[in-house]
Amino acid sequence: MSAFRIIANLNIVLIALVLGQTFAHAEQTNNKVIKLGMSTALTGPAKNIGQQLHKGSSVYFDKVNNAGGINGAKVLLLVADDHYEPKQTVNNTREFIYTNKVDALFGAMGTPTSHAIIPLLEQSKIPFLMPFSGASFLREKPSVKAFNLRASYNDEAQEQIKYLVEEHKHTKIGLFIQADEFGLYVESGLCVFS
Repeated sequence: MSAFRIIANLNIVLIALVLGQTFAHAEQTNNKVIKLGMSTALTGPAKNIGQQLHKGSSVYFDKVNNAGGINGAKVLLLVADDHYEPKQTVNNTREFIYTNKVDALFGAMGTPTSHAIIPLLEQSKIPFLMPFSGASFLREKPSVKAFNLRASYNDEAQEQIKYLVEEHKHTKIGLFIQADEFGLYVESGLCVFS
């Protein structure tokens, strides 16, 4: 079995476990539906990533629902476009938590957008499932209930530097760093390896 297939199967098992825990929370409130809120970039400069995350998630949850759901509960994925703008992510998240009464946030895309909603997550205690960010604030002693599948920026940086130095024998590497929380966390991860 290929490494890709092993990882894909492991991801499916982990998603099922996390959704099972989310279902336990939903079951306590007598919900027959597990509501997940996904704020992502469906338009704007990062729309290709956001659209792919939405499409892939929808395909998976359709498969789960067609197989009977999780212990009989269907997964309802509520999606809102944030254009990769933190202020809009905050607005979407408030709507998910306080109006839609979601059981968890799922698959949010981006470090700046994830960083912006931390106060809402701390206050509401809503789980944050599989954010598409490698930031350390979601991994190292997180202040929220975050469950990560994506590699950390530190792990990615270590592998990229190892590849450039060990396999291609580069001794000087220049970087362009994005001027927001994403760039800050990537840069801090790279400093560990310099």
